Amino acid sequence: MIDGIINNGTKPTVAELEAMVKEGGQITVSDLAHALKGERHIERPSVIEQLISPPPKHEHTKPAPSKGAEMEL
Repeated sequence: MIDGIINNGTKPTVAELEAMVKEGGQITVSDLAHALKGERHIERPSVIEQLISPPPKHEHTKPAPSKGAEMEL
């Protein structure tokens, strides 16, 4: 523990965990979950880039209501 996070060494990958199981070792579900979470990196857009870029233009596709007998005076 160096920076306040307990056991923050390298985490095994899913392939390494599979190899451990094939050799007869045991793993925990939380180890597998952490390995899966580490491999599924989702690229998210930067918040600052979103603030700097202009907002998307929305075109109105809803037609204007036609004049009915109630609207004519």
